[in-house]
Parts: sequence; structure tokens; C-alpha cells
Amino acid sequence: MRTPDGSDQESKYASLRRSILQIVLGFVGFLVVVMPIRAMIQDATEGFSVDSRFTSYYSTRGGEELFGEPITNAFVDDQTGNIVQYFENTRLELEQDSLGNRKVTTSPIGMMLGNWEPPLSTASEEQGCRFFHETGHHVCHAFLDYYEKNGGPDVFGYPISEFEIVDDRMVQYFQRFRLDWFAEEQDQPVKPGPLGKYHLATLDREMSETEEPPVREVMGLMIVSSVEHASVYPSDSQKVYLLVKDQNHEGIEGAAATLIAHFPGGDRMIIMPLTDNEGRSQVTFSFEDQPPGFRISLDITVVYKGLMKEARESFMIYLHHSD
Repeated sequence: MRTPDGSDQESKYASLRRSILQIVLGFVGFLVVVMPIRAMIQDATEGFSVDSRFTSYYSTRGGEELFGEPITNAFVDDQTGNIVQYFENTRLELEQDSLGNRKVTTSPIGMMLGNWEPPLSTASEEQGCRFFHETGHHVCHAFLDYYEKNGGPDVFGYPISEFEIVDDRMVQYFQRFRLDWFAEEQDQPVKPGPLGKYHLATLDREMSETEEPPVREVMGLMIVSSVEHASVYPSDSQKVYLLVKDQNHEGIEGAAATLIAHFPGGDRMIIMPLTDNEGRSQVTFSFEDQPPGFRISLDITVVYKGLMKEARESFMIYLHHSD
């Protein structure tokens, strides 16, 4: 993830950006539909079962010890159209790729909650640690042992923070999980944290809030962006995350954003949803038959009440496609 360096964009994109700015401003009044999460959740006293579409993935990759117990029924996520089910520690998702194939994966709720930190500027070699260039963070010692023994990037995603202290406990955030350190339990000191519960509570809280947000003066924009995958297949999809804050580092709701994806065959403009009440937005787009080894650059433009800020992201197309 990167923040913009402030340099001017190439002149050949200037006229395109002016057109985009006009389009984005037209979307400022558009309301994002909040997922009706309450309608999908039973009374907790009734209990939940693992949906049959997720049982194989759940049971073969750690079951209750890794994912925790189910805390909702399966339902359709309004933002993606995918079937999802929440568990105590994460969320499982039935994805469909550009070819119509369906697969189960863990949702990147660590990224969705905004728990990422900027990548380290340099990769330091530390004993007992492994540095992941994909996101610019280390995983160390007992966290690394647990991470590698239980599926690594395929299950947890890449680290999006260094370790930190949350509620008097050492934790580390990954794209799809949070790992917690229990010093008092010597046999197994590392366990998944209840990230699924936290994300579900965030969605439910959005449905509960009825008061209008207080009006505040925004003098400037700060944005942080990230792509989900550093490298993808020639025919694949990519997800872009965006966090928009004001000069006081408070999330801005209702900021409009667009991105231009620079593909070899031409540019593609994508309108992102308005940022939510914590300043977050995300969008997924698909593509086909991109040349192996090519780097796709993404120019992101954010507009809010006459203010504008830009950022740039990129990702690589794999050199070789492995079946």
C-alpha cells in the first residue's frame, strides 16, 4: 500500500482526469445501500450450523479451532453478490471468478476493517522472522510458527501490520485473520483472534445508527490505498481498498472515488462506492488475457466537497500461468 508522492500525473491523462472529476462529482449524492445484516441473523440462542457449501473447506482447514463457531447463517453479500457466512474468527466466502468457477476462500476482513499499516521502508533481517515483500511486514517467532503450520498466506493472507498491543494483549493483523498471543498458555500461546465478531459488529452498528453525523470542517484529505493481490493471473480479478481521512485523521464519509486502470490495450475507468462512515471503500474488477510480466498501474482520484487527492497503485501479471 502506498500514499501518493505528490508528483504531477502525465499530461496525456490530464483531459481524462477532468472528465472523471465531473463524473465523480455527480455521484456525491448517491447513497450506498447498507447490507441488511440483521435480516440474515437469527436469535443467537437458536445457534448456527456451518453451511453445506462451506463444510468441506471448514473441516479440512482447521475447523472450530481455527475459524471458531458459526455466528450467522449463510447469506448473500449485497456488495459482492457472493455467498458469505461469519464465524467467530473470520468470514468464509463463496467466490466466482471471471470464468464462472466457484471456490471457497476466507474474506479479507482484516483489510476491510482498516487494520493495515504502511509497509516498512526497508526489509531488515531479524532472527526468527520472515519478511513478506508483498505487504512490507514481518512475521516473527511463535506467530510465524503458527502461521506457517496452519496454511500461511493461503489461509491467513499476508501480514498487514507488525505486532501491536490491543486490550493488553500482543496481536498481529493479517489480510484475513488476527493472531493473538496468550503468554499464559505455554503449549499453544498463539490463537486466532475474534475478527469475525468484530467485523460483524461493525456492520450491525451501521444499521443501528440513526442520528445524522456531526458536521465538521474538512480542510484537507489524507488517503491510503491498497490492492489485495501483488500478482495475479492474466485472466483474473483484483480488489482495491481505499481509506480516506481528514486533517485530524478522522474517517470521511461520502467521499467519491474513481480509479483508472492502465491496461496494455487501453485505459479502463472504474467508479468506486462512496466511502462509509469510517472512510473506507473497496471495489473489485475483472480482466482477461493480459500479457504476462506486465505491471498494471492504477490511478486513484478522491473528491470531497471541492477537495481532491490522488494516489497510485499497481500489480503484476504473473510471468507463468500454473494450472
